[in-house]
Amino acid sequence: EKLKKHAYDTEAAFDYSAGKLIDLVEKVIARLKEIQKEGNIYLQSPMGIRFVKKSAAFLTPEYDRFVFYIDAPVLKGSVGTEGLLDEMQELFIKEGGVFHWGKINNRLSSHLHIIKDRYPKLNDWISVMKKYNDKNLFNNSFTDRLNLTETP
Repeated sequence: EKLKKHAYDTEAAFDYSAGKLIDLVEKVIARLKEIQKEGNIYLQSPMGIRFVKKSAAFLTPEYDRFVFYIDAPVLKGSVGTEGLLDEMQELFIKEGGVFHWGKINNRLSSHLHIIKDRYPKLNDWISVMKKYNDKNLFNNSFTDRLNLTETP
């Protein structure tokens, strides 16, 4: 599996409010400090925060809501990056994050029950997918891993 050449990251969206943003950034920083103390592992690039307006796309994290994303980038090949990304994903899951589909989101496989809750239009998307994908042409390991082609 080919990832970005020099770096990769995990990123999740959260309902926007100023209080939530500040609280969550403080929790992420606190967890990163714990990880540094436990294993001398660091986030090697600046944490990113971006704001995205609501969308009508069924499986976007910003479906029908204004969100902020927190991005945790790491340099490819650095010691401990996979564990650090796993820890960030677990924190994002605990805090109600909705993952960016194109970034590292492997921990979702252990939390499949949250997908339906965090993607309110999932059943509608699956219905459309079935209509236009009756021969399973668009199924792949990603859609299978996250049960995105299962009957609602």
